[in-house]
Amino acid sequence: MSRSRKPALGRPLFAVSVSALGVLDFVYRDTLMWKVLPKSVSPSAASVLALATGVMLIASGVGLLTPLVKAPASRILLAFLLLWDILIGIPPVVASPGTELPWLVLGMMTIVLMAGWLLSGQGELRTTRTVVGLSLIPVGLSHFYYLQTTLDLVPAWMPGRLVWVYVAGGAHVAAGLGLLLGIVPRLAAILEACMLLAFAALVWVPRVITEPGKHFNWTELLGTVTIGAAMWVVADYGSG
Repeated sequence: MSRSRKPALGRPLFAVSVSALGVLDFVYRDTLMWKVLPKSVSPSAASVLALATGVMLIASGVGLLTPLVKAPASRILLAFLLLWDILIGIPPVVASPGTELPWLVLGMMTIVLMAGWLLSGQGELRTTRTVVGLSLIPVGLSHFYYLQTTLDLVPAWMPGRLVWVYVAGGAHVAAGLGLLLGIVPRLAAILEACMLLAFAALVWVPRVITEPGKHFNWTELLGTVTIGAAMWVVADYGSG
C-alpha cells in the first residue's frame, strides 16, 4: 500500500463529484452513478435503487471529507464501486468483446474504481497505475472508432475541430502508456485529469446551461468530472 504522498486536490474533488452524482440519483430516480438503468427495470424498482444509491453516494462523499468517518466511508464506497464495475461494466464486454464501446465504458468505470481503492487506504500504487493506464487506452481509441460522434462534441467555435479529436484521442492513449510504462506517471495523470476537466467545462457545462432539464447532459457532465477527479486522486499518490 502506497503512503508516499498525501492526497491534495483529488480527495475533495472526488468527494464532491461523488456526492453530486448521489443528488442526480435523487433528481431523476433512474440512475446509478452516471449509468441510467435499463428500461426493463420497473419504475418503482428503479426509484428504490436510485434513492438507495443516492443516499450511499452522498453519505460516502461527505464521509470522505470528514476525518472521523473517512475510513469506513471510503471502504463502503469502494465496495459499491467494485459491485458497480462487476455488475454493470463487465457483462457488456463479455457479451461483445470485439466492440469498442463496452471497453470504453468499462475503462471509465474502472478508473473511478481504482481511485476509490487508493482512497480506501488499501490501494497499491503500481497496480493502480497499471490498471488505470490500461483503462485509458479504450478511452483514447474511442475518439477514432467513433470519430463523427466525438467530432460533434467539439464546440463549433473551436478552429480545426477534427484536429482536436485526434489530439485528444492520442493524448488519452499517451497518458495511459505513461502510467502503464512508468514514464512520468504523475505528470501523465495530472495532464489526463486536466484534459477531462477541461472537456467537462468546454463541452458539458454549456450544454447544461442551454438545456438544464436534459438528463443526459447532467450525467455526462458529472460523470466526466468524476473521472477527472479520479485521475487527480491517482496523481496525488506517488511522486514519480
